[in-house]
Amino acid sequence: MSSVPGLNVVIDLSHYNPVTSFQEVQQAGIVGVIHKATEGTNWTDSTYAGRKPQALAAGLWWGAYHFGTDSDGVKQAINFLNVVGDASGTLIALDFESNPTGSSMSLEEARFHHSGQARYGPLPGLLLRP
Repeated sequence: MSSVPGLNVVIDLSHYNPVTSFQEVQQAGIVGVIHKATEGTNWTDSTYAGRKPQALAAGLWWGAYHFGTDSDGVKQAINFLNVVGDASGTLIALDFESNPTGSSMSLEEARFHHSGQARYGPLPGLLLRP
């Protein structure tokens, strides 16, 4: 990766994206990662837990997102919160987009992010994609 002067960006990662070195990611001018943690009511990204300490050790900011489906919104929130655990210093977000391989989350189900307010304080962010 080559560095782009003055470019401070956060990248979105999941198990689909290979990463050989978070140190190289940081040296390329990336300042943070928002990583897929969960999807639906019971799926966990197998790379989430292992990548978090690697990214933090490289000096990157860390974030976690949930990919929403049309299943029960509260159960999705519980799945996400259980996987993320202590979110101190972690940006948390909902990835609300059309699901090309399954059912998509409705706006009503997207309200699940309010379930995290009591546990985490400010409401999570929202990733909107076309």
